[in-house]
Amino acid sequence: METKQRIEAVIFDLDDTLFDTEKLKQLGFKVIVEMRDEELDKLLTYNQSYVNDGGKAIQASTIKAIKDFKKEWQNSNGGSEPKFTEVFVKELNDKMPAGSSASTEALFKKEFGQSFPYNQVREARRLWEYKYFVVDGEIPAFKNGAEELLKYLKEKEIPIGIGTSTTLERAKILLKLTRIHDWFDVIIGSDSENVKLGKPAPDTFSEGIRLIGAKASNVLVIEDGWKGSIAALRAGAIPIYVPVNGTEPTEEKMNNPEVNATYEEKTNYNKRKYANLYEVLTAIKKDFDLCPSNKAEKGISRIN
Repeated sequence: METKQRIEAVIFDLDDTLFDTEKLKQLGFKVIVEMRDEELDKLLTYNQSYVNDGGKAIQASTIKAIKDFKKEWQNSNGGSEPKFTEVFVKELNDKMPAGSSASTEALFKKEFGQSFPYNQVREARRLWEYKYFVVDGEIPAFKNGAEELLKYLKEKEIPIGIGTSTTLERAKILLKLTRIHDWFDVIIGSDSENVKLGKPAPDTFSEGIRLIGAKASNVLVIEDGWKGSIAALRAGAIPIYVPVNGTEPTEEKMNNPEVNATYEEKTNYNKRKYANLYEVLTAIKKDFDLCPSNKAEKGISRIN
């Protein structure tokens, strides 16, 4: 009888793995850049509600920095506010990268200059996204099979974590809005303690594995991104790869100094590749033996 691989814990990526939200993150940048001054000012009226739900208040100086940059850019380029947004839509709208904050920042600064207030736009985008979810009622949807997979893992008492490239604050708000925050034993964001480098570095998943108390080689990491899948390999875990559009990275991207993937990583990052989380659930039931580690069975300190 074939021995199944023991699994002590499962860690999920967030955007476009559990929720259909990656495109919304990109839309948020577009919306903030295109907003007129009065619309940016109005965003601040949602601050208190955002803070009450666990967000960090957006300062008036953040909005001012965005408005000041737009005016400076318009003056330097002989254009009006519509001119600024026209350039964005024409030059950047179809080029927004998924997942990588550094790549997004580089794209903006290449088009608008090094003084582009990327961090401020990113902060304002989080407040806009909160308004979109809470005020406009557009609660993020689960990816196909996500809810069923999570419930199955909970039934089996398997510790579940989140390992995301987004901020811890945003991750917690998303999970609270969908009422599944308490399903997770650990939540690791890009700004969590001990996460020095983002994916494909192993920091995010290594920290989640450490907090759960499982053996790395007995942990499944479910990812929609190939960089995240490589990060799982580098953390010693088993990557489960569920790409959004089924496309694979080019050899050039794999060899980029930011990634510098080894032959083994290029071979194994998509070894367990599935079309959706329903397929993942079927594979977990068939191929793995779900068995929490002793430490996990004694209880984990949940990050609230």
